[in-house]
Amino acid sequence: MESVRIQLSGNRIKAYGRIVSAHHASPYLHSPAKYPNDPAFHRMDLIWQKTRSVYGPAFTAVSAGATAVVGASSLGARLFFQGLAAVAVRNSNHFGAAGAYAVLAAEAGLVGVCVSAAWDPAIVPTHGAEPRFGTNPIAFAAPAGEAPPFCFDVATSTVAIGKLRLAELNGRPLATGWALDSTGSVTTDPKAALATRLLTPLGGTPQLSSHKGYGLAAVVEILSTMLSGASYSVTRDRTSNALDVGHFFMAIDPNAFRPDGGFETGVAGMMRVLRETRPAKEGEPVLAPGDPEARAFAERSMNGIPLPESLLKQVRRIAASAKAPWLLEGA
Repeated sequence: MESVRIQLSGNRIKAYGRIVSAHHASPYLHSPAKYPNDPAFHRMDLIWQKTRSVYGPAFTAVSAGATAVVGASSLGARLFFQGLAAVAVRNSNHFGAAGAYAVLAAEAGLVGVCVSAAWDPAIVPTHGAEPRFGTNPIAFAAPAGEAPPFCFDVATSTVAIGKLRLAELNGRPLATGWALDSTGSVTTDPKAALATRLLTPLGGTPQLSSHKGYGLAAVVEILSTMLSGASYSVTRDRTSNALDVGHFFMAIDPNAFRPDGGFETGVAGMMRVLRETRPAKEGEPVLAPGDPEARAFAERSMNGIPLPESLLKQVRRIAASAKAPWLLEGA
């Protein structure tokens, strides 16, 4: 078997190559016992590559594995980059927060775009009563010079599944328009919503333009699934252990469009103007995208992550059943 490393020309673009490492892209891998003849099952298989020229954009599709090393039976390739590069991934799984990968690009001085499909459909199309898309997140990040980067990371559903679980753990009702029950009607009961896993598209209801979230979810599916050849969750072979989730990543070098530093200065200035917007309500300032997450990260890093008692009880039961020591002091 021939093994090569993905090589992205230019020091700044190399850091972004980490997004196609399955340490990030596919944390849940198939058992090696299923592939006894494939000792390099923890890897990315380069299945297709197309480069227009050393000086032009680069495109590639990969099958996710667990290292930044690409193993291929008869293929070995180098990904060249000049200004823009895109990667489509298939044969992956749930990959966590999309914004984490987009920020990798911004930290390297690049614009990062990251979208992903999901293995289990949850979003119900506008006027529908059954799911047709996963929560299909979109993440976009851009460098802002010395300031923290712009980072926009959202599900294309009105809320992510995790918000339903948090509401249940904290004993709170759902906001109207977040989720549907088995009849396709809006429900505010988190238990009912978790039982059906039927989420509304971004917008919530037809009256509030849910067709926009529905359309965005479809765009993500096309980029993540149809482009890479991954499985569409609704028609996926349920007898297979492979979830075959698809992702799509793109990196853009702003210096290919304008003089060095001008883009970053513009982004930082725009974010400053956004924060200076006169608030509609005193005590609720306007924030730039990424600000709430940055503040939460700083606060949690300093004071820890608050856990509801209901969740702690679940974890204690799991620890006891596994005869594992309880290490969460004071919890």
